Amino acid sequence: MANLGYLFKLFASFSLGISDPGTAEDSQLDLDYNGFKDLITDPLLTGWTRSAFDSDEPVAATNPWHFNPDKRLLTFTGTPTGEMLRLDEPPSDYILHVDWRLDQTDPEASDGGVFVRMGERGQAIAPFDRDAFGCLFTEVRREGEPIRQSLRTKETVNRLKPTGEWNEFEIRAEDKTVALWVNGKTTSTWTECPIRFGPLALVCGRVPIMFRRVKLKTLVSLS
Repeated sequence: MANLGYLFKLFASFSLGISDPGTAEDSQLDLDYNGFKDLITDPLLTGWTRSAFDSDEPVAATNPWHFNPDKRLLTFTGTPTGEMLRLDEPPSDYILHVDWRLDQTDPEASDGGVFVRMGERGQAIAPFDRDAFGCLFTEVRREGEPIRQSLRTKETVNRLKPTGEWNEFEIRAEDKTVALWVNGKTTSTWTECPIRFGPLALVCGRVPIMFRRVKLKTLVSLS
């Protein structure tokens, strides 16, 4: 997870300003529940695949992912190197809603994030790290080399809540656009995403994290 940590911590120098958060916007899930489906429904995590962040490394011998169907709560207990839980075949266009909570953070590495439109040409990343201010990171590969960019430009409010509180992410992937809504506001939008199809994943670092309301609504493709 060292490279992942570097990616998110690279922009830590920007995370100093706090201002009035303004009027909150409802999430699409709260505005219209119809069409949203639970992506995690059973302890076997049917439809999902565990993998190490570094594809050359094996996953932990003991499964760190645990789903409580009564509480509808997914818990990642932490591993020395981190891990991802990948949904391999999401639709091309969708709204993904994820609630997540960290009760501790890792000062030496990334805490992870939600990855969407994952592919050989790049991906979009919604980090859990407070240094990212709740804004998207983009990664585009050119000639095999990743070009990474934070979409935090005008956002002066850290939309992420303090450690120990629940955060809400909503990612809208539609045509070439990927937009991130965090705790009441759309923070960043990528309008030229080169990947139309690709897995999505919950990527976790070395510390425990909890998830609830992991839901997806399929959108009608624009092209």
